[in-house]
Amino acid sequence: MLLKISLTLIIFSFLSCEEESNKKEEIVAQVGKSKLTKNELDDFLASKKGSIKFKEEYIKDWIETELLYQLAFEEKLVTKENYYRIIRESEKKLASSIAINNLLENHQINYTEDDLVDFYNSNKEDFIFGTDAFILNLISFKSEENAINFRNNAIENNWDEALTAFENSEELIDNYVNKVYRSSQIHSNKLLRVLMELFQDEISLVVETEPNNFVVVQMIDKVDRSTIPQFDYVKDRVKESYIFNSQKEMLKQFLDSLKLERKVKVF
Repeated sequence: MLLKISLTLIIFSFLSCEEESNKKEEIVAQVGKSKLTKNELDDFLASKKGSIKFKEEYIKDWIETELLYQLAFEEKLVTKENYYRIIRESEKKLASSIAINNLLENHQINYTEDDLVDFYNSNKEDFIFGTDAFILNLISFKSEENAINFRNNAIENNWDEALTAFENSEELIDNYVNKVYRSSQIHSNKLLRVLMELFQDEISLVVETEPNNFVVVQMIDKVDRSTIPQFDYVKDRVKESYIFNSQKEMLKQFLDSLKLERKVKVF
């Protein structure tokens, strides 16, 4: 009887472990003996917020990569010198990228508002939008009633006071202040037509841009496609460009000094 109970416990334990193992190694896709587990997929999607689009693209890319990888081995392509040359070149490029990232991380670019303004003034034409643009206050709600109430409040008082009154509403979807929108970024033709007709500081009617998405906008300014926009409208772009150019110059100086230190010769 004791032996029977022990065997039962062993079998139960084995089945439980096997079931636990299967849970841990849930297979999402398989090519030959290669398997993509749910844990591996989840690790990738963690940075993509679990998007179905990213999930499908990742699985498709994984399958295609595995197919070609296995084909390369079957046809003995990986034994050829060309393969190893590519590996060596890739290793060097990867190592150099790591060195550059390390340099940039350890040498942060410091700047002042004056630095950005000076950079903007010297490169104004680089910041032309290329398409018509709108500077907007924009808010959207799940229900038309809330959007109408917000609009009425904004007209009776002002946009900021209305925003304070509705900022904790459960019906609120999006809220942007002084945000730059290029015309190409406005995906609703209905909203785009409304924007084209609005005057400066005017508040629009409620526009349903898609089901259960009711939008109200205030036109702060319009920028023609060929006009140089004000600094405030492109400050984020100016900052990104300033940092990029500063890092590029810093890298150049670093490499020049490294060439001298390592006594580089070109024959």
